[in-house]
Amino acid sequence: MKKLIIVLLFTTAFSIFISGCISQSEYESLQQELSTTKQELSITQGKLEDTQIELSATQDKLNSTQDKILMLEAKYPLHYFETIRELERWIEQHQGQDKPSADKMHGEALRIQYEAMLDGYLISAVTFPTEEGYWVTVLEAIASREIYWWHPTELEAHRNTLDYYDYRESIK
Repeated sequence: MKKLIIVLLFTTAFSIFISGCISQSEYESLQQELSTTKQELSITQGKLEDTQIELSATQDKLNSTQDKILMLEAKYPLHYFETIRELERWIEQHQGQDKPSADKMHGEALRIQYEAMLDGYLISAVTFPTEEGYWVTVLEAIASREIYWWHPTELEAHRNTLDYYDYRESIK
């Protein structure tokens, strides 16, 4: 019985040893597959790093765009001045050039109107003829629910004492 156990143990050990061995060609094939897999992993990791860099740049662009939108939403839609003091302070900071010629006055009014838009305010630039045949340019804005007007080179806003629609009709 002892001999039988020894023979069985030897046979089992030999079977395990034989089944655990592989041929040289199989081993080389597995080595080649391992090398190829490592190369694919390296390439994929490089692509992943590139994608992460692109993702980071895209996220930065998204954040910048969202910041711009928040700035625009803070200004737009354009709004009126809350008080006459707010309007007067704004006029002082954006006064037109000293005494531009009549033909440049409208351009100056448009420049001021554009600056108002950038600051989020609604200002109208109006040019109309007088009875004497001259052209007059004024800026108009609403403050404290009233209409005010001023010349592009003035610092003082004048309260419009006429009904707005009557005023618009009178300048036609």
